[in-house]
Amino acid sequence: MSVDLVKGDTAPILRGVIRDDDTGDPLNLTDCPVYFQMRKKDDHRYTINGICTITSAATGQVAYTLGPNDLNTPGEYQSQYEVRYADMTVQTTYNPVTINVRRQ
Repeated sequence: MSVDLVKGDTAPILRGVIRDDDTGDPLNLTDCPVYFQMRKKDDHRYTINGICTITSAATGQVAYTLGPNDLNTPGEYQSQYEVRYADMTVQTTYNPVTINVRRQ
């Protein structure tokens, strides 16, 4: 899956469903902060590590609103979600989504 955006875009809101890797069932995100992370495909540093809005904790639905500086540099990026549980464990989505950012 890939998402195509333009440099400087702050819309659309990026929405996702966090699922269990084994069963495919949505994870219950009650009391779990979720972070949207994005990095250039050839880089190991995440240029975005922003908190998501949980739109439905019981069904694993989250949303990330792009900030005014999130898409400053055109290129190919990989994105993922990171779930932080109350017991201090962390779960990261396994299959990254490609985000293509083109010049205006």
